[in-house]
Amino acid sequence: MVDLNLYEPADIIIYAESGDVVLKEKSLIAFDKTTNQVIVAGNEAEYADNRRDGTIVVMSPLRLGMVADFTVAEKMFRMFFMKAGIKPGKIRRKRVAVSVPSGATEVEKKAYQDLFYLICNASEVLLTDMRITEFISKMPETASKYKIMIEIAKDEPAAYVREILKKGITCAKQAGMTMEEVAEFLGV
Repeated sequence: MVDLNLYEPADIIIYAESGDVVLKEKSLIAFDKTTNQVIVAGNEAEYADNRRDGTIVVMSPLRLGMVADFTVAEKMFRMFFMKAGIKPGKIRRKRVAVSVPSGATEVEKKAYQDLFYLICNASEVLLTDMRITEFISKMPETASKYKIMIEIAKDEPAAYVREILKKGITCAKQAGMTMEEVAEFLGV
């Protein structure tokens, strides 16, 4: 089973120029710890550790929606672009808009800018704390200038807590615990 302390996935949503969602994945990556080779990124990574005998590590290179491991985040976003049918080499010198969680520090924002300048060789990386749908609706002329728009969504803590609790309950059931034992363990 996935160690729930190893990751805290944000949702990564990539929008096309038209404003349509072309990809929505969890910020997870799975790699083989013996070869250090990336196996999968996104939603599929969540269960990748079940495939081999303890050689797969699943993690999120983001913590609370911010870049925690730059190198792994670069690999993950490159894989997301490929899944979305976007070849980073084809978007050179284009503008990229990135919605980051509100409250990001200047250092955290700089990490995202550096990341997308590197991956896309972008001419501009605009950071906003507005959701992309809000950015498009409130600033349509500005939004229309961006080839790629990416949203890092980590502002719904109740949804993430619910998701982690579901996984914990599933693990507990697989371990043979009753719901009463789980409730007692959780102190509810």
